Amino acid sequence: RLLFWDISASDAGEDLLIEPVPEPSEQIALLKQRAQELSEKYGVIIYVADDCETQFDEFSATQISDYDQVNRALDILDEALGKYPEGFFRQLRYGSVHSIRIHLITDLMADGSGRYGDGYVAFAQNMWDHYLVVIDIEDSDCQTYYHEFSHVIDSYLAWDAGQRDDALFSEEGWADRNPAWFNGYSYDYSVEHELVNDAYFVDGYSTISPTEDRARVMEYAMSDYGFYTFEDNQGLRMKLEYYCLCIRDAFDTEGWPETLPWEQYLE
Repeated sequence: RLLFWDISASDAGEDLLIEPVPEPSEQIALLKQRAQELSEKYGVIIYVADDCETQFDEFSATQISDYDQVNRALDILDEALGKYPEGFFRQLRYGSVHSIRIHLITDLMADGSGRYGDGYVAFAQNMWDHYLVVIDIEDSDCQTYYHEFSHVIDSYLAWDAGQRDDALFSEEGWADRNPAWFNGYSYDYSVEHELVNDAYFVDGYSTISPTEDRARVMEYAMSDYGFYTFEDNQGLRMKLEYYCLCIRDAFDTEGWPETLPWEQYLE
């Protein structure tokens, strides 16, 4: 730390208090304590430092214990989770999924199969008894979380539609909101369709699958600059409106604000 003061000042200032930097083991304990507090606050399970897994079905990662980096990642995660209504993630415990587990790691690598292509900083996957969300904290922001949480929402909507005959959400309903010229999703992370225009899709990545399409829509709908995405693109607004209605249809909305963060550009 660098401290500066004016030696020519005529009056004495307050004594400066310098707090000692915690030892590495204390830093990790503080990170885990904060992760636990956020977990209890939002109804998820957050793993940091050596509590994180490093081997997944199709990915590998490295644990990261740098205090400043992990603490900053927890700041971002806190901001992202805070955008959702109170109790939102507790409602995402459905069927056999009893928890949402978030791992904050680094050096996220695919298994070499090529299924996921080269560009990724996170992934989300239904693990039957829990939903796994893994984030590379060195190259992620709030939009990364919004995107991955959308995959969890998607899974919940699909489950809910299987429980209720009158559920609004369906893949057919989403497909009906794609343009006539669209030939269908590639379902291949190494193949993005070239877009005739972007009035219905945020970008080429959106054409990989319906869930990636919806995740792109949600991450931009929750961003501060999403206005430029939805202002003149009626097709995207139509998709966003449908998805917003599906969420309200499937969730218990008691106590929710009149306008949710992802509904801001429908006003």
